[in-house]
Amino acid sequence: MKPKVLLIRSTMPGAKGCTVAQNQDAIMPPLGLMYLSSCLKKWGKYPYDVKLLDIGVEMMNLAELEQKLRELAPDLVGISSLTCEAHRTLEIVEMVKKYKADCPVVLGGPYASSDAKEAANQKGVDYVAVNEAEYTFVDLLDTIFSGEDVSLVKGFIMNNGNGGPVFTGEGRQPKELDRLPFPDWNLVNIDDYSSSFNFNAPFLKSEKYFPIFTSRGCPYLCIYCHNLYGKTIRLRSISNILEELELLVNDLGIREIQIIDDIFNLHRERVLEFCERVIARKWDLSISFPNGVRGDILDRETIEALKEAGCYSMTFAVETTSSRLQKMLKKNLNIEKLVENIKVATDLGVITFGFFMIGFPTESREEMLDTLRFAEKSLLHFPRVFQVRPHPGTPLFDLAVQEGFDPDKYSYGHYTYFSQKVNCSSLEDNEFHNLYSEGVYRINRDARRLEHQKKIFDSGLIGKYVY
Repeated sequence: MKPKVLLIRSTMPGAKGCTVAQNQDAIMPPLGLMYLSSCLKKWGKYPYDVKLLDIGVEMMNLAELEQKLRELAPDLVGISSLTCEAHRTLEIVEMVKKYKADCPVVLGGPYASSDAKEAANQKGVDYVAVNEAEYTFVDLLDTIFSGEDVSLVKGFIMNNGNGGPVFTGEGRQPKELDRLPFPDWNLVNIDDYSSSFNFNAPFLKSEKYFPIFTSRGCPYLCIYCHNLYGKTIRLRSISNILEELELLVNDLGIREIQIIDDIFNLHRERVLEFCERVIARKWDLSISFPNGVRGDILDRETIEALKEAGCYSMTFAVETTSSRLQKMLKKNLNIEKLVENIKVATDLGVITFGFFMIGFPTESREEMLDTLRFAEKSLLHFPRVFQVRPHPGTPLFDLAVQEGFDPDKYSYGHYTYFSQKVNCSSLEDNEFHNLYSEGVYRINRDARRLEHQKKIFDSGLIGKYVY
């Protein structure tokens, strides 16, 4: 037996090469699915034939997916999606069941994990993987194709046959990350991802890049954040990370990596060791941090080491400048230290991005304006301001509902990065959205910032700009 498994990443069709204005889904190689494929091939009971379709870079519309389904004739389909892609995901599920009614469908990724019961209630969905699934996905498929009792497989929500979702219990999670095989790079055309809006929003220094995780989890308790990887950080060894980088650089010709940990710099000595060992290899390797660093626990020595190792861009997540909201959100960021480190990074020639959010429950108009003014006057080269999205499964969602937010007023499609639809603040919709738009306009048209951006573009530091 050689079961055919099709993994689908539900990015917006036709997103390859699109600007952010056209496509509100940032695209990167689907690491989660690539890890699943590697684990199936390493630990699976059967010689699984795995294929992957990233709709955003392979198809112009969903009609092409239907044709592809029939060509590949999978025995099982796994779909990974973000919350904002929920509607698209269910369209894909319907299409799979139209192709073959008894083809098992497994959902995973942020949408499935954040609102697993809601996802399991959707027509055509057979199994919903809760959180990390490297071990549990293998267990499920081995059980399905052996004809055994799938209700005994831990780590999933599945239909009990009476229309109700049932959680099978906590599944095995990867505690020792070094045991995981590297992502299955053969599943994708890496070049496709260099011509689309990516998570470095939207720069690349090198033509060929790849994202990596060096850790999972985050010990901070920010109430707006996901809990996909838990609140206990697990670290890959530096040797294991370098082994992967050796393959990426030497075998695949990768010249840029995006480190996408939740918090890469939690352990200072580990960061310094990583930098020292990367520097010693004399790779022509660029490093960017679309997220993954906490700005107030950096220092000059660490930033200098990262710069020498190849870091050319770094994102500082500020969220809000309100000390009251910082406490409410349980982020408790040291703004003074953050400002100091932004200056160090910019002085060293590192491109700095900033993430801000306005529209929190209980947030006043003046608190929003203060955050917008900070973003405008900061040294950050590219501040990005987002409207708050209270995602199901987070304490922020519960707080928002408590404060009068009506989630039924919106669809998950309103939860894209740049949409101006959701409002969980106490301001009226028009007032809130106008305040946001005017603030973003001032930030983006600041003459000093525009001059700094021009110098960056003229310097040749950015090799590719997709916007």
